[in-house]
Amino acid sequence: MKTAIQVIIILFLSPSIFSQNADTIKHYESICLKDYYNQTGIIFKDSYDPHIDIPDMKKRYTPTLDDVKNAEIIFQRDGKLTNQNTEIKTYYANFVRQYIGYLDTVGNKIIKIYLTDNLNKRKTKRILGKNWELRYHVDLSEKFTYAWNVVNINLTSASIK
Repeated sequence: MKTAIQVIIILFLSPSIFSQNADTIKHYESICLKDYYNQTGIIFKDSYDPHIDIPDMKKRYTPTLDDVKNAEIIFQRDGKLTNQNTEIKTYYANFVRQYIGYLDTVGNKIIKIYLTDNLNKRKTKRILGKNWELRYHVDLSEKFTYAWNVVNINLTSASIK
């Protein structure tokens, strides 16, 4: 009888012991690219669902470090600011980045970069929330538009989409 009770307890507990909780699966990679910017970057894996609608997306893919570097080069080369006296690299040096990769319906490799100003870390925490690297951030507020930006980079054509 004692053995039967132990077996029942083990069977009851085993799903919680051996199953993977979706919250504990690491669906991102943290990167630091000091040649391009001064803050942290997060690459989200293709298995992560960012809960955003991407109209021309065929499927997600996980950007490589080289993909991200190429996206930063294209962004710094072709990005435009209203203040023409400031370079993109200088202006966005203190912005944290989140990278989502996907293939569009034509087969182009696209990286969506979400940038948030991190010069004032308290403000960043207010905008992105705690543990911002765990989930892709979408901001619909117009209150902080100066502090964030979204850029789509077409790696296939080496251009900003």
